[in-house]
Amino acid sequence: MAKRRNKYNNKKREYKGIKFDSIKELRRYKVLELLVLAKEIEALEVQPVFIIMEAFKFEGVNYPKVSYRSDFRYTKNGITIIEDVKSKITAKEPLYRAKMKQFVKRYIVPSEGKVKFFELN
Repeated sequence: MAKRRNKYNNKKREYKGIKFDSIKELRRYKVLELLVLAKEIEALEVQPVFIIMEAFKFEGVNYPKVSYRSDFRYTKNGITIIEDVKSKITAKEPLYRAKMKQFVKRYIVPSEGKVKFFELN
């Protein structure tokens, strides 16, 4: 059986036991690694998960939680930075856009500048 192609034709990679969805994401990680070594950033996390809607039950039906997984989270000068590396195609994907907007509303807006979000294309 032939190996199934990725939906967006990106090439998944593994580096130091961490799986990345694209070469672009892996390249960004390597830059962030250097910034950690240079002590320009700290507390680097890969693929942190954020709950954007809790699980709930309605009329006997269980609805699972909805989560958003970004690519990176780190701290720089006391500010938490969250990054998502996306191609121009995936950045326009409706489900991603909807989850990203819910994420920004729940985590970024109320932080009053203490948490920032960047979408890297």
